[in-house]
Amino acid sequence: MTPPSPGSPVRHAHRPAAQRRGRPRDPGRDAGRAGRTGLVQVDHGRRGGARPEWPRPRSIPPLGGKNALVVDAVADLFDEHLELPDRGSLQADIEGVVLRFAALLDRPETKTALMAVVAESTRDEALRERIRSAIVERQKGLVLLGRERAQARGELPARRSRPWPPARRTSSST
Repeated sequence: MTPPSPGSPVRHAHRPAAQRRGRPRDPGRDAGRAGRTGLVQVDHGRRGGARPEWPRPRSIPPLGGKNALVVDAVADLFDEHLELPDRGSLQADIEGVVLRFAALLDRPETKTALMAVVAESTRDEALRERIRSAIVERQKGLVLLGRERAQARGELPARRSRPWPPARRTSSST
């Protein structure tokens, strides 16, 4: 076999040990690294033959799907940034919340994530219910707080105790 010409690619297998680059290999160290790697793999359930001193890994419950994670992230974002400011009147309070909500939706990541999840929820009843419970139900607290403040200021009459949400009325044609 003729030696390769200078400048041509050379594989390490064809080089003699004296010409190889880097630190010289130590078989003892290599075996130790392989053993430790195997133990880590066994610990994470990726290789069979678990050693007795290493316990079997516990099953980790799976996370929700991507859509559920997006719904939770948007709900947390709304909880963190949407609050009902007390501006002295019901109209001003509502204006404040709507402006904050619009500012949140103006952020590209919020708008894109929320629109994608809402679009997906048109075909998925479970996702629709998750949006309802994680986002809509949580934000009803703002409505109730606004109503209480408006009643305390005398802007709204005291409400008789009725269940929330009010029952839907059906129209009947005669």
